[in-house]
Parts: sequence; C-alpha cells; structure tokens
Amino acid sequence: MVPEGTVARREKLLNWGLLPPKVLYPVPGPALPHTLATAIVTTSTVYLAIGIVVAAAIAFRGVSRIDPAAREGTRGFRFLIMPGMALLWPLMVVRVFRGGPPPEEHNAHRDAARQGSSP
Repeated sequence: MVPEGTVARREKLLNWGLLPPKVLYPVPGPALPHTLATAIVTTSTVYLAIGIVVAAAIAFRGVSRIDPAAREGTRGFRFLIMPGMALLWPLMVVRVFRGGPPPEEHNAHRDAARQGSSP
C-alpha cells in the first residue's frame, strides 16, 4: 500500500526537476536521426582536429610561403590567425603547396592606376 500523498509529492519533485524521469527515452523513434546527428558531429570533430594540426603547422612553419609580410609576425600574431586557418585549412594547404605571391585585388581603381590613366 502506498502512503497517502506520495504520488502527489513525487509529481511535484518530478516537475521541479529534483527526481529523474521514470523513462529516459519516452518516445521511441527511428534510429536515423540519431545516426545522422552522430555522423555530423563525428565529421565536424575530425575536420576540426585536422584543421588544428594543419593550422599549427602552417602558422609556425608555412605562413611565410603564403604571405611574405607575415614572415616577421610574432607568436601572438600566429596564434591569432590559427582559428581562421583551422576552419579554412583545405584552402590554406592549397595556398602553401601552390606557393607564389599572395593574390592581388582587382577593382576599377587599381586597374586604372596600373594603366596610368586618371579619371
């Protein structure tokens, strides 16, 4: 026999979040959304792990091949550029292996200045 008021007390504690729910997964569903979420998280983790390793290598060894002005960059500068390089690591790897000067911006003002004409 359950003492009187026990059910109401348990309901209050459940509503306040002081007791765990009886059933952890109340609505069974297909396994695909969980599998898809796991795949996305795993892929993102692997991508960022590779990005952190590549960014550290490029920031401290290969940044001078990408941008000659960064050759004299301090350690603080190199740590500042690492998050961006970690996210864009495929582009950075291509730039390091391709080498050459940094790309130049092309717009109407620079093109006019290069041709020597004034407006």
